[in-house]
Amino acid sequence: SQGYGAGVIWLRLRLDPHHTDGAVSRYGDRLMLRIRSVYLDDIQVFDPLATGGLLGVTGDRTHPRAQAHESLSFLVPLARGERPRDIWLRIQSTSTRQIAVHALTYEDLQRTEQGQQPAISLYLGLILILMVWGLGRWVFSQEAVIGAFGLKQFSALVYALSALGYARAYWPAQWPAHWLDTSTSVFSVLAVSAA
Repeated sequence: SQGYGAGVIWLRLRLDPHHTDGAVSRYGDRLMLRIRSVYLDDIQVFDPLATGGLLGVTGDRTHPRAQAHESLSFLVPLARGERPRDIWLRIQSTSTRQIAVHALTYEDLQRTEQGQQPAISLYLGLILILMVWGLGRWVFSQEAVIGAFGLKQFSALVYALSALGYARAYWPAQWPAHWLDTSTSVFSVLAVSAA
């Protein structure tokens, strides 16, 4: 976590293929690098096993449909390898630079993402219920505070959809990626300001 800033951050990660559970994946001898938060602008992954060193580029300025694997997270496939090695991430973002990175087998990736879905669904459902209640109540009562609460919940819902990766998952192929980046930033400011 490095907060806000315009500079580039280099992150060195040690990947030890023998530190995993040793299970053989049905999808071969590959791992998925799972990167969160999904509002980071530009992430370049460098791996000594990749041709030319650059393994992949991701971030919310890269169109979700241009990614090798679509997910609620940023995913970059990489070789497990036979010996421990260092991989490097070059991170540049105008958003708060918080990052969590995991190298997982495909099965572990599926378990991780499926395990998070119930909590995320409850969170989004609660925000949606409060938004509908606030806006519905405002229509009948015309109370300004209730209307403001409903609008606050709307901005919180849109921001949550963006920050949790759902906006990426359903982003239309025809829309440019920079709209996704801009809308996430705008609704983060609106959600906090409205609160």
